Amino acid sequence: MLTPSPYRVRSPLFPDYTTVRRLLKIWNGEPKENVLCMISQIYNQARTPKGPVDRSKK
Repeated sequence: MLTPSPYRVRSPLFPDYTTVRRLLKIWNGEPKENVLCMISQIYNQARTPKGPVDRSKK
């Protein structure tokens, strides 16, 4: 039987500051609508741990 682990794995909900700094340089001059659309598309494909996406299908 498995024993419970005293450790928890936490996935951050937000990127760290280093990642945000890099993205802001890349997105510099890009229209806000384009960036928000991209974020929305990524979110729609990522899902949550309760409803994961099976990417093994071809």
